[in-house]
Amino acid sequence: MNLSKNEMKKIQKYSFWINGKPTLRRINTFFGILSNTYGVGRVKIKVSLKEEKIQNARKEWLKVRNEAERLLDTYKKEKGDFYKNDLVIK
Repeated sequence: MNLSKNEMKKIQKYSFWINGKPTLRRINTFFGILSNTYGVGRVKIKVSLKEEKIQNARKEWLKVRNEAERLLDTYKKEKGDFYKNDLVIK
């Protein structure tokens, strides 16, 4: 196919990036450019099952962590200076 100079430069740039540090985003973007350029059907690489489990576990952990931080803040507001005040303890 006759490609314009800009299209060739774009393909070369993404192939260089993938060669240096292949990430899922870069690879999917590269395949998107190739599919648009050559008119081939859309190709997309999905994450593995293990990586998907790890991502879901992290999302759950973040929810629980935020809940724990919220409960700690309410505890600190309730406690305040109660144990530092000598008049209340005596």
